[in-house]
Amino acid sequence: MKYNTYKIYTLGCKVNQYDSVDLRKKLECIGFGFVTKNADWAIINTCAVTKNAIRKDRQMISKARNENPEAKIVLFGCFPKAYKDEVRELGVDYIFGVREGEKIVKLLSSLVILERPKGVIESRDPIGHFIPSRMTMSRSRYFLKIQDGCEQFCTYCIIPYTRGKLTSREERDVLREVEEVIKSGVKEIVLTGIHLGLYGQDNSKLTSVILNKAECNEESQQGLQNVINRNPSLSLRMTSLNKLIKKILKNKDLKRLRLSSIEISEVSDELVKSIKNNSRICNHLHIPLQSGSEKILKSMNRPYDKKYFQKRIEEIKKQIPDIAISTDVIVGFPGEGDNEFKETYDFIKTNKFSKLHVFPYSVHEKTPAFKFPEKVKENVKISRAKKIRELGNKLEKEYQKKFTNKNIEVLIENIKNGIARGKSEYYIDYMLDDSGFEIGDIVKFKVKK
Repeated sequence: MKYNTYKIYTLGCKVNQYDSVDLRKKLECIGFGFVTKNADWAIINTCAVTKNAIRKDRQMISKARNENPEAKIVLFGCFPKAYKDEVRELGVDYIFGVREGEKIVKLLSSLVILERPKGVIESRDPIGHFIPSRMTMSRSRYFLKIQDGCEQFCTYCIIPYTRGKLTSREERDVLREVEEVIKSGVKEIVLTGIHLGLYGQDNSKLTSVILNKAECNEESQQGLQNVINRNPSLSLRMTSLNKLIKKILKNKDLKRLRLSSIEISEVSDELVKSIKNNSRICNHLHIPLQSGSEKILKSMNRPYDKKYFQKRIEEIKKQIPDIAISTDVIVGFPGEGDNEFKETYDFIKTNKFSKLHVFPYSVHEKTPAFKFPEKVKENVKISRAKKIRELGNKLEKEYQKKFTNKNIEVLIENIKNGIARGKSEYYIDYMLDDSGFEIGDIVKFKVKK
């Protein structure tokens, strides 16, 4: 039997979502067609960041089997990377790890492709490939992966073990994709990655190694240029996040550029200056905190202490007073007693984040924290998460009051039942009466009380 239809199920982060879209493009390019059910291939892009995520992976496998009873089941992503032996017992047909989309394409392309069957949903993406219409990139926001991998090794996190070392995309590839998605009508690009702020660092190390070789014995700038001339790809590797941002913004048709999660230690003065001086960069940074306790931060192996974090937040707000700074918080980490929790609560209250994402600590046996003593009871985690969320809701409302009676712009993302929903550059959602708006429109309006 020959297979030529597929459906992809995606769990987890924005990087996973990007990887799935990239796989869709490649499958459509070689002749496979997307269907909503009864596919020949059911492909599941998994997440393993928490026990709950793994539970959802298993549920998704069951769902894929029910919706596609005759399908071959393909599993890839973080779950099989972290739990290879366990995954083999699930009865799936093919198993791939992280960054192995090309191997999936190679597997499927080895089959004899039939004519495109009835029921296939198709449209063209900006590069001319086929992609399923329901997954056609929105004319509003587009998540663009520029980096993968992490080498921080926080004690609670499995990501460095599943996604591997830092890997940055070539500037020219990123800029080419930027150009294509803008041509398709996308108004906002969100730069994303596993460790976004370190974009280019891995390539900089590679550049240094090459430049120190015998072929580079000149000490002058001309000598450096000579090496680059002999190795054109080097010029594309000598980069950083801020340098990439400046090159992206040379495309005047891009209306908005937003950064996804970035560590406080990587929000450089140069980056802050770029955000301050360019109105097309959204005044919003998502900077993970995780804990406001010095003891817990150290136990988590986070790359900062409280003093440094608060100082940088103050410096950023001094330069950009209205900037939105959202954050992630983990409660109930081993060793978090009442005092440590109060430290976190007070630290969040002092820094007045614009939005909080709160997570009760999820035990993961493949991380160092699994063996840590002083476990926190589940009911205590739930109680603490509730208190932090209540504080987060209060801070969010206080932050939003800054814009009362001010004119702001929102990017329309959804229209339903006469109501248009749009997102401001400050990452605040607003509901507007539909006045003939279209998805992707940037609308200016005055915020009411």
